[in-house]
Amino acid sequence: MRREALHNPGMTIGWTLHGAGLLSVIGGVVLFYGLFFAPLEYLRSRNTIRARELETTLRELPGERAANERLRGQLKQLESSAEKLRARIPDQPLEAEFFDDLTELAQRADLRISDYRRGETSRSERLSKMNVHLVGNSSYEGICRFVDGLYSLARLVQIEDLEIRAEGASDDYPITMTLLLFYQPTLGTVGDGGNG
Repeated sequence: MRREALHNPGMTIGWTLHGAGLLSVIGGVVLFYGLFFAPLEYLRSRNTIRARELETTLRELPGERAANERLRGQLKQLESSAEKLRARIPDQPLEAEFFDDLTELAQRADLRISDYRRGETSRSERLSKMNVHLVGNSSYEGICRFVDGLYSLARLVQIEDLEIRAEGASDDYPITMTLLLFYQPTLGTVGDGGNG
């Protein structure tokens, strides 16, 4: 019966159909795996790597937050300092007002100004400056009070040059000083000859 079964066309077709069915099932499983499980496995491995990266970030986060807060605090202080400096810089030279403030400071410090001369002015779009030359005399203590008071003025002033001479046994020292006055010109004051 076996030999007859092998040569029977119905049996051959049956086996062929069984083989084709088996191949279809295997192909379906491979296709299903390729379309669904392989991408899911890829996503799972990618998410595992990302989760490890996030865990590392979370462990380092308190230090990063502290550094960020520290930097924000420093930035805030710098912005505050810059704003205070900007407030001390007028938009014009305002030399007369400065001379009044300087005279008052010299009286408080007991410094006698014998010569006051306006020097060079250098202008730019952002920050212009004007030199002022002073000649005077006072005690060493008076000179120190005057210099300290310059930095306490409402206006930003910088000492560019200071010369103190000792003459004899006197407690009165002649000084020569060059100061820089800063101002932020508005669009109409740069290069227009200024007023000062």
